[in-house]
Amino acid sequence: MTTFNEIKRQVAGHKLPCTAENENGEMIVIQYGKDEAGEFFQLMTMQHNDWVRVNTYYADGTVTETYKRGWEE
Repeated sequence: MTTFNEIKRQVAGHKLPCTAENENGEMIVIQYGKDEAGEFFQLMTMQHNDWVRVNTYYADGTVTETYKRGWEE
């Protein structure tokens, strides 16, 4: 399972937000943020089915997963 610290190591030295491609050829946008729950990395994956999977990894170990249609906020 991916963690906040693993993502932090992987993006070290990269300017965020940045993009990547996963093993399925899907584009991922990686961004860093802070909210009332703390620091987080958010990975938005544009899936082949035109849905966006949003995984948020918090420094305290909390992970959330939501979905939205397309790239709209």
